[in-house]
Amino acid sequence: MYNVISTKITRKLLKHNLIDEKKQNIYSYGFEVLVSYFSYLAIAIIIAFATKTFIPSMIFVFSFSILRKYAGGAHANSYKLCHMLFSINHVAFVLFIKNFPVKYINVFTICILSLMLLVVWLLAPIDHEHRRFNKAEQRFFKHTSRMYMLLISLLLYIISKETACTEFVLSYLFGSFSATISLIFGWVKNRKRLV
Repeated sequence: MYNVISTKITRKLLKHNLIDEKKQNIYSYGFEVLVSYFSYLAIAIIIAFATKTFIPSMIFVFSFSILRKYAGGAHANSYKLCHMLFSINHVAFVLFIKNFPVKYINVFTICILSLMLLVVWLLAPIDHEHRRFNKAEQRFFKHTSRMYMLLISLLLYIISKETACTEFVLSYLFGSFSATISLIFGWVKNRKRLV
């Protein structure tokens, strides 16, 4: 579906001589990624409004996206499956945030941050079979994901001491934890492919 939409957009731009015909595949792929991104955003906004969790949901999506961008992770075999997994994860987040016993936030924060830091430090970055990293990219993403996790761990730990920030901390933690789980699955998937 996204391929059809992106191809139509690219053809229309070609028809009006707005893009170079030699770069048609690049534009088509770029539009496909853009359409997919807006689909994720639409799904997130619909779930956020339906569950009355707009701000926490946007924090969750942001924290997932930023760690995922630098650390990598597993990729679903189709957009449909990816959207379904994203939606399930988002609904799980909503249930989590609405039912988490706040009195355990400090212990929970320390445990989850420690686990995420360890996983990112050991496994990141995870590339994809269709987009391999060269050595410079590998070093950049490894360094960036590690520094990001160190910084965010420190900040979230400090912020978790403020009871007024509980919702923010839990939202950010769940998003980053979801990206960490994706990182683990990506590592496993890559290992199976190499065997």
